[in-house]
Amino acid sequence: MHCESHRLAGKVVRIRYHPETMFSGAMYKIIDWYDLYIGEPWHASYKCVPCMSYAIRRADNGLPLDDNVLYGEIVGVINQPHLIHECEIYEIVQDAA
Repeated sequence: MHCESHRLAGKVVRIRYHPETMFSGAMYKIIDWYDLYIGEPWHASYKCVPCMSYAIRRADNGLPLDDNVLYGEIVGVINQPHLIHECEIYEIVQDAA
């Protein structure tokens, strides 16, 4: 479990491009590490739809199997949490408003 907020918490970043990923290249507002924000690792939240979606995407795209997973949302997609791995950050776009 992470003890401190992610260095980019509250920032908007662009997600790295993956040809098979629906939100590839999208703007993403980072809320914080998943485990710090929710209180348990993403892989322990087996009934959580965003966690299940992330697990499938992780396997399909060869993302690391660790806890460096961020909780946030795709900019413009209201009330739909989305998980990304830290390595999927392509660039910092702006501070979140």
